[in-house]
Amino acid sequence: MVETNSTTEINEAELFQDVPSLQPDRLQRIIYEYLIHNCYSETAELFLSNCSPPSTTEPNPQSSNTEYVQTENPGGAVAGLAGVVLIDDEGDLVMDSDEVGNGGQLELWEVALRVKTVEARKHLYQLIVSGKLGEAIEFCRQKFPAVVSLTTPESTDVYFQLCSQQFIEIVRQNAVDAVKFVNSVEFLKFYMNPKYTDSFVDLTSLLAYPDPEKSPVSHLLLQDRRDSVAKAVNSFILACENLPRETSIEKIVRQTTVVRDLLGVAVKEGSGNRRVTTYPRWKLEDFLNAKLS
Repeated sequence: MVETNSTTEINEAELFQDVPSLQPDRLQRIIYEYLIHNCYSETAELFLSNCSPPSTTEPNPQSSNTEYVQTENPGGAVAGLAGVVLIDDEGDLVMDSDEVGNGGQLELWEVALRVKTVEARKHLYQLIVSGKLGEAIEFCRQKFPAVVSLTTPESTDVYFQLCSQQFIEIVRQNAVDAVKFVNSVEFLKFYMNPKYTDSFVDLTSLLAYPDPEKSPVSHLLLQDRRDSVAKAVNSFILACENLPRETSIEKIVRQTTVVRDLLGVAVKEGSGNRRVTTYPRWKLEDFLNAKLS
């Protein structure tokens, strides 16, 4: 007798019904970190005002284990979020603080450093996404000189992105001024670097069309490019403070997506003649709907 495959598809609600929920204070910390990281300072402040009563956690010096005790609010915005979120180097969320050491912990000082620069980063971010690249570069010289230092390959990449976007913004306004900018010392120093040759060719090709927005390289004029440059600069600034380039929630989402995809592949490759359970591709929207239903 030949067996046939029997397939059962799990919906999102069933898949997460037995998954333990994060403690409210830890979930708040993850959300607050994301908002501050991405310069949503006003939203972060409003969110914080609606969080649980101010408190924080510290290691208990009397304990040999990694035990955390509640303490009084030491002051400052971040103190309003209690608990410690533990994320390892691969993006795993560690539920039990007793099972890990210091590696990968999202400590209060990390969030505090983000808060320290958030207003300046927000101002810079807004300058870039609004196309004011001349002002943005000057602001970097004043507040974040590492961005325009050209001292490392990474800082050179970031500065090239800024200068490239500045050229694009000039093209929008006046092609003659754009030609002058191409021949400026500021821009020509990148032309001598083979790493940027292809990008340089794409950028300068904007000058070949009377209407760049209807040209084959019109994608360079999209708002998405401004946003991408702003995010790259923001991440670089945080990295200069020895802070993670991405937030805990982004790591968790990325890992969850990969795991779900791998589960789907495993089912297809190893099903044989047996009953199989298929896992839907993970989507944040489906997850939130399942948890809220």
